[in-house]
Amino acid sequence: MGAVHVPWLALNLFALSDTTLAFLLSMLLWLSVKVLERDSYGWSALWGLAFIVAFWIKGTHVFMGPLFLVGFLGWRRWSGRAISRVAVPVSTVVALGLLLHGVLTYRTIGTFQMSASAGGLNLVEGKCPLKINVDSEGATWFSPLYVQLGYSDSGTMTWERPFTDSGYFMRQGLRCIQDDPLVLVQSLENIAYLFVGNVLWPANTVSAAPYIRLHGVFWGCFLIVGLVVWCRSCWPVRADDWAVLLAWAVPIVSLFLCVYIFKSEIRYRVPFDIFYIPVALQGWASMLIFSRRHRPAGMEGAV
Repeated sequence: MGAVHVPWLALNLFALSDTTLAFLLSMLLWLSVKVLERDSYGWSALWGLAFIVAFWIKGTHVFMGPLFLVGFLGWRRWSGRAISRVAVPVSTVVALGLLLHGVLTYRTIGTFQMSASAGGLNLVEGKCPLKINVDSEGATWFSPLYVQLGYSDSGTMTWERPFTDSGYFMRQGLRCIQDDPLVLVQSLENIAYLFVGNVLWPANTVSAAPYIRLHGVFWGCFLIVGLVVWCRSCWPVRADDWAVLLAWAVPIVSLFLCVYIFKSEIRYRVPFDIFYIPVALQGWASMLIFSRRHRPAGMEGAV
């Protein structure tokens, strides 16, 4: 299914980071299984390396690391072995990667930043009422999602700092939350935009855009139903299920948390289809198996 997945095929037409992130997330999935199978310094260090390289490419999986480590340590009841063999190697490699990122940004733009320069802008976009943003150097940014939602008349905000000053925009985003706390409730809609009501950009600019939109409608329904059924099939959670949840559910939850805090784009989900496709298929499979096992007498012949 992944080989003919329309969003992956469409994004290969553009010089974007999403396809590289999809590859790195698939590596993280494989390494997660290795770490869960055995507490190993080597596998844990490789997990941290894959995570930080993916973070350099695109930061939408930023919450995956903390959630995975906390969940893993909780599963292992914060044992000394789990801390020394998993938490310490992962944290060390990630910390070194963040420091290296800070050094590179300092040499490039004169500011030490351990995270992406656009992080603060994303918070402003998601939490402030004016969706057209202009920085002090005249650069303009208007999110494709808000273009599709018809926010062109929301107004323009001109900032006194360039978009690369992430700390400044983080503070401005927090100020918007303080001015309108209800935006924290409204931001829940960002999770829904990962599946419906959000056309894949820039794939919607090609000649096949109508077919991509049609695929998105059915694909969103397929994912939503599959995910809901899979979650229901995992409840109540047994002790043996924690490894499965850490490998598959944690990345999905981390993306939900990311788009809730910042903003949503369907492009944010597309690399995470590495996790969504198998989980949704498992949900559909469990639903079909359950329906067969509980089919009323006399239905076999009709089927």
